[in-house]
Amino acid sequence: MMTGAPTKYLCAILNSRLIQWFLHHYAPTSGLGALRWKKVYLERAPIVQVDLGDPLADLVDDILRATDADANADVSEIETEIDRYVYKLYDLSATEIRAITSLV
Repeated sequence: MMTGAPTKYLCAILNSRLIQWFLHHYAPTSGLGALRWKKVYLERAPIVQVDLGDPLADLVDDILRATDADANADVSEIETEIDRYVYKLYDLSATEIRAITSLV
């Protein structure tokens, strides 16, 4: 369970394609192929620390508003924007981004 001020920031980072890629490489899957979101694996994830005024929280709020209004809302554009922002945070090259997006 996560609590505190950076919760939305952490949700954005943890649900980004980058961390999904990371977990596919470092966390085991269940017998059905789902990633095991256990503390021991999440602690290995490289989380970049930023100021709490970070725009990722605003993007998470946009997703929450859209899905509150319509549970089937298409939030893929916002998710893509989050991914782009995360790639910048981690200073990834175009080659690294292509590798991540081709595997997730």
